[in-house]
Order: sequence, then structure tokens, then C-alpha cells
Amino acid sequence: MRSKPATDRLTTRRDLRLREKTLWRMPYETCARSEEVPNVSTEDPDPVGRRCP
Repeated sequence: MRSKPATDRLTTRRDLRLREKTLWRMPYETCARSEEVPNVSTEDPDPVGRRCP
């Protein structure tokens, strides 16, 4: 896992697409394992419960 400053630098770069930024930020913010992040379904998020199936 990258440090918070390193993750912040990556997610503020303009040459990276939102998908790549999300793939870097999500594990840091959620403590998700790296193999779980690509399997997240974005079709039915639960923003109130802060969950994705």
C-alpha cells in the first residue's frame, strides 16, 4: 500500500483517468484488498451505507 501523500499525488495528476485514480484511492480509503477492487460492481452503489456490492 502506498502512503497517503503518495496516493494524493497520484490522484491529483491530470494525465491519469478517473478509473486509474479510483483504483489507487479506493484501497487506501476502504482498506480493501487489491484483488477486491477490480471486482467492485459500480452498477448499484449504496452511497448512504458507503458500500458497493
